[in-house]
Amino acid sequence: WMPEPDPEEFIQVLRVASSALKKGNPSCVVVSPALAGPGPNPSGMQFLDRLIELGLPAHCDAISIHPYRHRTTPEAGDLVGDLTHISDFSAQHGKRLPLWITELCWVTNLPHGNTERRAARMLGRAVPLALSTGFVERITWFRFSDPGTDRFYLEHNCSLIRHDLTPKAEYFAYRTCALML
Repeated sequence: WMPEPDPEEFIQVLRVASSALKKGNPSCVVVSPALAGPGPNPSGMQFLDRLIELGLPAHCDAISIHPYRHRTTPEAGDLVGDLTHISDFSAQHGKRLPLWITELCWVTNLPHGNTERRAARMLGRAVPLALSTGFVERITWFRFSDPGTDRFYLEHNCSLIRHDLTPKAEYFAYRTCALML
């Protein structure tokens, strides 16, 4: 939305889309808003709160978020607090919806990203913390493989395996979480 995000317009589009989706396939799962947040920038949570106040729980089956915490830990970034807030706020405004984390990663680009080992540790902490809330139904890492090899370009440093398909430390952390949890 230009010039800035507009929750009122977003909810209007969601109402129409959700109705059409359910009319075409009543058993389809509508997931929204696939929001970049919540996280260190409070505008993501403010936008989501406003969507919930405007009726988001009535028009979707799950809430999709991308709770990035690139430069902090899941604990210091209060991942559990954010997930709890979203779930409770949804319950207060219609119904408690399951949360889907449809993007998550700790970037490893230079010069300000994480090391691969730190990214793996953050993944290994974030996934159990998120699942322990009882609100999170699904967690998807941002990208499976890096689309390129530029160590300074963020988008080439967000995945579980490298461009040449060799696994990163994050791959093994994700695999362990998937097997154990």
